[in-house]
Amino acid sequence: MKLNKLKIKNITSYVGSNVIDLSNMKYKNFVILNGRIVNDVNTNGSGKSSIIYSILVSLGLLSNFKSLQSLTTDEDSEIELELKDDNSYQITIQRIFGKKKSILKIDSNNENDLLFLKIKDNTEFLQNKLNIDNNFLLTHVFTPSNESIYDLSSSQLFDLLERLFKIDEMDNLNNYLKDKIKSIKNEITLKENKISTNENLINTFLKKNIEEYRQKLNNIDINQSIESTKQKIQSKINEIQEYISNLKKVKLNFTIDEVLNNHSIIPDLIKTLKELTKEIETQSNTIQKEINNLTSNEKHYKNIIKEYSNLKSLNVCPVCKQTITNETKLNYENFIVEHTNKLNNIVKQRQSLNKEYEKYIEDYKILLKLQSEFNVLQSLISELSNVIKNKVETQQIIEFEIKKNEEKINEVTLENDKLKKDIITLNENLDIMEFLFDITKKKSEIRQKYIFNFIEQLKFASSEFQSILNENEIFDIQLDSGNQILFGIKRNDILIPFKLLSNGERKKTSIILIFTILKILNLTNNESKLKLLIFDDFFNGLDNNNIYKILNLMYEFSVKYDYQILISNNNIEKVDFPCVVVDIIKDENGISYIESINDSEFI
Repeated sequence: MKLNKLKIKNITSYVGSNVIDLSNMKYKNFVILNGRIVNDVNTNGSGKSSIIYSILVSLGLLSNFKSLQSLTTDEDSEIELELKDDNSYQITIQRIFGKKKSILKIDSNNENDLLFLKIKDNTEFLQNKLNIDNNFLLTHVFTPSNESIYDLSSSQLFDLLERLFKIDEMDNLNNYLKDKIKSIKNEITLKENKISTNENLINTFLKKNIEEYRQKLNNIDINQSIESTKQKIQSKINEIQEYISNLKKVKLNFTIDEVLNNHSIIPDLIKTLKELTKEIETQSNTIQKEINNLTSNEKHYKNIIKEYSNLKSLNVCPVCKQTITNETKLNYENFIVEHTNKLNNIVKQRQSLNKEYEKYIEDYKILLKLQSEFNVLQSLISELSNVIKNKVETQQIIEFEIKKNEEKINEVTLENDKLKKDIITLNENLDIMEFLFDITKKKSEIRQKYIFNFIEQLKFASSEFQSILNENEIFDIQLDSGNQILFGIKRNDILIPFKLLSNGERKKTSIILIFTILKILNLTNNESKLKLLIFDDFFNGLDNNNIYKILNLMYEFSVKYDYQILISNNNIEKVDFPCVVVDIIKDENGISYIESINDSEFI
């Protein structure tokens, strides 16, 4: 199940109701919370973490309800969380808490759930249905207040691994693995058979077809005249030369001879013409704006002159009813002369700009025509080339058939490449499962030996997540002489333990460890039913290059293993994969609200 909708009311700085609705979002498997504070460059405190903690509180993973209560209202605070899976199974969790009460309500669209809720506790229902407990905080939630799995002691990590992989349920896990191994082997066989069928199709049919069509192509005997096409080209060249000679403001840095000597430059010329056209359009728009401003000023000065001319002709001011003296009239006259001079200057400027604008417009039209003419010229040259090479209708049909067969070969080859990659992944998963199957049937294994063997498999399973490390580094996990778990980054065959790594290296190491554990949990069908990973301010202390490496790894993980990832961070400037962006704003009064929720191909 994944987050489908979140409604909060009177939570911390959020006053009234705010809703994050992902139900109609196309890319809701990856959600980024962006925050900003009005008139403040700092985004800390905008309200992103309140969204994260509201989700955790509604799931019963955090109990600090009062820390989320709004300080600006006496009304009860409320969180309503809607979870949904791909089969439209839905659970709604509602928590209401005030100074004297705390209420948990759960609703489901499944009749059996409703019956269960009548006789069972809401909290018990939630834990059973979602299969979440405090382990979820350690393996699925990364917040500033939750240092997650890498802050555990060795004994705590032992205990967590035992509980996550349910060592006490070896028989059930062994039976599951046995069936899963059989299923994967069947899938590998099917893919290998498909690869063989595809290779046979390529070698015995498609390549043979291509060879036969090429022989037909070589046997075509066509005698086509090219004189007519040459005449059309010459006529078009003459038209282009005439257009170029009529340009007033634009100078082109090529000649027709250059075009004829090298036909391949025509697309670049068309592109250059488009850029020039856009530049001319921008310049003409700028001039037009200046003309409009001058026209507005001209109208303004005319009105002023008209107004003072009228006043000059009167003996009494129509506003103050005072007698207009000759001295005042003389002042009016001087003012009229001054503004008349300004008006004349504006008129001259406008007329000059109008002439300039007309030249730009003429060039703009010519450039548009040149684009069209070069396109035509390119078509004529292509036509001439086709005629010279005897590319007539029969030849085109044959080449189409050749191309169709070649495309089919590429298509089948790509399919085979994908099948081979799938087989590699399946074999990796098969190795993990056969390892787990082998050790789960040995009940006499002592606890440390089991964990030791399992740690070796953890290292093997982590290979697909190593890309975020540097070339000379690998993730490693091992037991020391005292049976203590050590994990970190190995450089030059020396393991640097997690506690001695820098903050950025810890982030990368913890991502590899968690994703590896989640990968194995998926393979053994033993993970939480709530497939949600939360990262709140996780990237603090990382440079942009490492942030983007980890982000891309997270996206690939979310796609491959069907997880929903929710990220809240200040220093995510861009991503190049599809996601949902939730913009949060805190206004000048300290009130936060959801400004927008949008699907985005990149940010």
